[in-house]
Amino acid sequence: MSGGVDSSVAAFLLQQAGYEVIGVTLKMWSYEKTYLGKTGATSDNNFIQEAQTLAKQLNIEHYVVDIQEEFA
Repeated sequence: MSGGVDSSVAAFLLQQAGYEVIGVTLKMWSYEKTYLGKTGATSDNNFIQEAQTLAKQLNIEHYVVDIQEEFA
């Protein structure tokens, strides 16, 4: 779950269809290390907070899973 339009709509539609929905955000790398200081810079917390906000609005649980080591 990214907090963007695609995952938001997917979660909403699944809820409307009667499915039990939870949100999971995979942390695969650090945005701070990759993009910080560049135009349009963001941080890991921005993505996580957006997803958490969306999950709260949809009244679903949200989990962040740090898989950076496995992804590398």
